[in-house]
Amino acid sequence: MRRIIVNKWDIILVKWIDAASNSNWRAGEDLELVPYRVNTAGMFIGEDDLHWLICLNHGWTSGNMADTIQIPKGMIEHVEILKRAETI
Repeated sequence: MRRIIVNKWDIILVKWIDAASNSNWRAGEDLELVPYRVNTAGMFIGEDDLHWLICLNHGWTSGNMADTIQIPKGMIEHVEILKRAETI
């Protein structure tokens, strides 16, 4: 993934690979490894060495947040900035 500068509150689309599980019983020969690709859109909140934090809902007057998701940086394939924070 190319380096992209993302600022707090930018609305972004993150394309990434998530972990997946299946609890159904299946024959061993029917098992296959298929990437579980996910698209997540939301507001960029911040990052640490391993993760990006995205917020889906933010109360502008209260400052409270809901529906946050922490995405491992190593699983991010592509990031698109939908709207910069300065223009919101």
